[in-house]
Amino acid sequence: MSNNETVEIIKENCSIEDVISQYTKLVGSRPQLKGMCPLHKDGKPSFFVNTARKVFYCHGCHKGGDVITFVQDIEHLTFKEAAVFLSEKYGLEIKGFSADATNRNKYLAKVQKYALSMLWSDEGDRATEYLFNRSFDEDPIEAHGVGFLPDTMETRLMLRSKYSDELGLHRLMGRITFPFYSSSGSVIGYGGRTMTDKVTPKYTNTSNKGGFKKSKCLFGFNEAKKQDTDMVVVAEGYLDVLAINEAGLKSAVATCGTALTEDHAKKLSNRWNDVILCLDSDPAGISAMMRSIPILYKHGMKVYVASLEDGQDPASTPRRKLLEAIQESKPGYEVVIDNISTNAFEAANQLRPLLMSLPIEGRYSLYERVGAKLGLPQALFTTPSTGMPPAMDVLQPTPNPNMDYLLMFIIHNSDEVDAVGFLSPSDIGDAWYKWAYEKLFDGVPVSKLIESARDNPAFASILSRLANTQPPAEFGRIAVQAGCLVVAQSIANQIYTAINQEPADFELIKKLQQRRLRLMTLV
Repeated sequence: MSNNETVEIIKENCSIEDVISQYTKLVGSRPQLKGMCPLHKDGKPSFFVNTARKVFYCHGCHKGGDVITFVQDIEHLTFKEAAVFLSEKYGLEIKGFSADATNRNKYLAKVQKYALSMLWSDEGDRATEYLFNRSFDEDPIEAHGVGFLPDTMETRLMLRSKYSDELGLHRLMGRITFPFYSSSGSVIGYGGRTMTDKVTPKYTNTSNKGGFKKSKCLFGFNEAKKQDTDMVVVAEGYLDVLAINEAGLKSAVATCGTALTEDHAKKLSNRWNDVILCLDSDPAGISAMMRSIPILYKHGMKVYVASLEDGQDPASTPRRKLLEAIQESKPGYEVVIDNISTNAFEAANQLRPLLMSLPIEGRYSLYERVGAKLGLPQALFTTPSTGMPPAMDVLQPTPNPNMDYLLMFIIHNSDEVDAVGFLSPSDIGDAWYKWAYEKLFDGVPVSKLIESARDNPAFASILSRLANTQPPAEFGRIAVQAGCLVVAQSIANQIYTAINQEPADFELIKKLQQRRLRLMTLV
């Protein structure tokens, strides 16, 4: 069967309204419906569905297509995977197209039924005893499909299958099982935990095969997305999710054995606006938190962090205290600042991803708070820490907040450009920023620059954002400081080059040092 025939069968039998309504609320009267776009962080309804033509289009992210295209985009699937996803969800038989995936799902459903039955059998006494001793009730255990695969001949016979070999299900024998589900509700993979800390590894996952990929899957996601809330709690492990559920919060997920990824963040931000990180309070958990916060901010989420007692994780924390910790969570950026290194350069490396993940207007107060806390210059957070010149990529501008401040100042204060005239275009490493600085300094309107930069949408977007951002009070002082930092970085790069050339150019180094001293008088 051809792809075109497959598309027509699926479009005829899978309601685009029904499919999309599972990801965002649609309003209006047929055939034209609208809602918040589930494919990007939408500020107002810009997503439209035409039920007569069976297509969608978003005026914000400019994505559109049919029901298969939508599933490809929202679930990050190939055409074939999306077709299989829909055919299984709606019970369609598409000859020669989804047989293997259907057989795999049927086999995993059989394994899941067996694991559930084993948990509550005599074979599963040790597993249920372990769970009950950890203060877990039956409700969250059953809600998440927790099971058990005993290390017996019966289990070995059950696991004699190419799909078992493909996924590595044998690794789960003797472990409590935690299933991961596709959006259609089919089991696609498992996590497993031992019943004693003496066996290593304590946790294991099935292989990244079929629809299961650790970097994209979140344990508990299907249960969490059913909840009527705009907030989700993110933990590290399966048992943490069960504990958070028992504390009274049903909207909880876990990354399970992997760091939070861009795909995780995109999946979370498509469903929720607010996220609370409730991670282990050990050094590994704090490190994971520091890496996760900028990623979540970058995807437009409001990020908070729950603080647990030292050495505790959500599963080991009394439920009442766990709920209190989550309810008293602090904004993510405050927690990052509280946990940064006392070493200046280590602190800069930790803070730079956070600052770069925030919109430019959200950075000013953070710069002041960080400076007040550590006495660190802004340049540490906004310029490369290697001492080497930044790469000049004519297709993609290098992020440079100091240059953003300078350009914004010139755009909004064209009659005061002499205040930053000490900056030479040769001090600017990025070709696009250098071009914009020269043009704006010469009086060219920003509207013409945006039009001229149409071949580079990324930089045109930067100019447009700067033109539409209202500068804060006393912005002239900030712009001068930003210019000084750009020049200081340029001097540092030149000194680095002069020192490392053969022979070292000490005369040039002396002149650069003198220029740096003159520069300090401007700050």
